Amino acid sequence: MIAFSPDREDMPGEDFDVIVAVCKRLIAKNGKFIINLPNGCVLTNAADKIMQFPGIDFIMENHQKIMEIDATTPHILVMPSDMFNNRVKIGELFGMKVYADPNCPKDKFLIEQAKEDL
Repeated sequence: MIAFSPDREDMPGEDFDVIVAVCKRLIAKNGKFIINLPNGCVLTNAADKIMQFPGIDFIMENHQKIMEIDATTPHILVMPSDMFNNRVKIGELFGMKVYADPNCPKDKFLIEQAKEDL
C-alpha cells in the first residue's frame, strides 16, 4: 500500500507518521479505501487500484459500457493527433484497433464502430 519508506530523505518521518495514521483509521473505519489526491496521486490499500492511469482507465470504462450494450460489433478507438495528415493505425488497446486522427477533437477520444475497410 505504501510505496515509500520512512527512511527516505525527501520525506520527513512525521509526514510518514501522519500518512500511516490516516491509513490505519481508514482501514479501521472502512476496510478497503481509495482516495484520489491532487496531481493524479492515489492513496489506497486496494491491490487492484495501486496502478492507475486516469486516461486509460477512462477509455476502458467507456469501452466496457459499450460492450455491455453490444459485444458483437467490433469497435475502434480514435485518438487526437497533430502528427499525421490523415488517420493512421497506431496499435491496439482492449481489443480495439487504435487510430491517430488529426480530425479528432483535441480534448476527446472516440470509440466508433469498425468499418469493413479499416
